[in-house]
Amino acid sequence: MQGSPQPDPSYVKAIEAVRAAIPVASTDPERPVYHFHPPANWNNDPNGTLFYKGWHHLFYQLNPSAPSGGNQHWGHARSKDLVNWEHLPIAIWPSSDKGERAIFSGGAIIAKDGRPRLIYTSIGHAQPEQWMVLPQDEDLFRWKKFEGNPVLTVAAHGKLTVNQWRDPFLFREMGQTYMVCGGNANAGRGGAGQVQLYRATNDDLSEWMHLGPVFQALERETYNIECPNLFKLGNKWVLIISPHRACEYFIGTLDLEKVKFTPETHSILDAGDAYASNISQDDQGRTILWLWGRTNTPAGRGWNGVMVMPRILSIGSDGF
Repeated sequence: MQGSPQPDPSYVKAIEAVRAAIPVASTDPERPVYHFHPPANWNNDPNGTLFYKGWHHLFYQLNPSAPSGGNQHWGHARSKDLVNWEHLPIAIWPSSDKGERAIFSGGAIIAKDGRPRLIYTSIGHAQPEQWMVLPQDEDLFRWKKFEGNPVLTVAAHGKLTVNQWRDPFLFREMGQTYMVCGGNANAGRGGAGQVQLYRATNDDLSEWMHLGPVFQALERETYNIECPNLFKLGNKWVLIISPHRACEYFIGTLDLEKVKFTPETHSILDAGDAYASNISQDDQGRTILWLWGRTNTPAGRGWNGVMVMPRILSIGSDGF
């Protein structure tokens, strides 16, 4: 009789590291209570946010080993009401046997077969790669990396130079699935930050075509763009970027045939310590904004970082 498969040692090590830090983190009187955070150690960007079968799922950048950045995994939690959260098993961890050192940020979408897909930036190779992960159960407790990874590499750009290429975000329009990634054109001067657009060429979302840069930063200080989110809100399109300073948003129009997002209004999303946005949409038609709250917690407290409270987005009568 065949026994149950043994857990991946890397996963076991990550879980044990988080558990070991809980006694210190949980007794810090200054640790926030209302804001979401992992049981212990470091978190940053919200990742792969989605609503599925009555649950809001939040994945997030997690360093299970220390209250500082590095050694990135994807933590996972779920909630019915966006207030009370249930911690779930770590969803994605680096596959050292495949050359991975870190699991960077990414997005989620429900594919045409009704099952979610997660796509993230895999770090550890000569260049960043975009990898896909598939659910192994209906509760989304267990995930498995797609055997055919990577689903997208820098080779898709042809002669176009794209550096610091990462942070895929997924959306659907007119029956097609699209992805945007951040990065820069490495022009050697300011204003090189770009958002690249891709379209899936199969229903499994395992094959993608590069369409071109859909957005080019105009400000000289925007040398790179992280965590771009491109989504429809009412009859407008919204682009949120994280340009290594306060997040910014643009409201305008999107021409997918011409591969061009045209801003009409532009402003700061949040002037505080909020960064690295992500977006989800629920069964009530709400568009939900997620942000990492940077806490800069002093060493020795067993934790660092929270999530900003989720916000419901709408466009005001003034166009902002």
